Amino acid sequence: MAALMGKKVMVIGGSSGIGLGVVEAAARRGAKLVMVAISQERLEAAKTSLGAQANVETISADMTNKAEVARLFEEVGPFDHLVSTAGIPPPGSPIGETDIAEVSAFVDNKLLGALRLYRGARAL
Repeated sequence: MAALMGKKVMVIGGSSGIGLGVVEAAARRGAKLVMVAISQERLEAAKTSLGAQANVETISADMTNKAEVARLFEEVGPFDHLVSTAGIPPPGSPIGETDIAEVSAFVDNKLLGALRLYRGARAL
């Protein structure tokens, strides 16, 4: 429990799914949370679901957008832990039917998005 008490934890993709589970678990352990997702509406709904006792800040940002990632890290400032669960699912079509634009979007989201987050965090 003490490992996260008072630590600032940023969760990219924190408004639903695994990311929200990470937020819930870290909140129970006393972390100061920064929940990040594209949709401010979903962020607010997730924050409400956590209850008033959770120490949660929400920031809307798209990790596929370099300028938004830079703004995110500028706004958040120093933090202790970064978790990224954001992303779109991989294309599931057979290779012969796979849309190249879908593959490109997946790579941009998962791989390049993670690199943008790393660079943004490293700049602090």
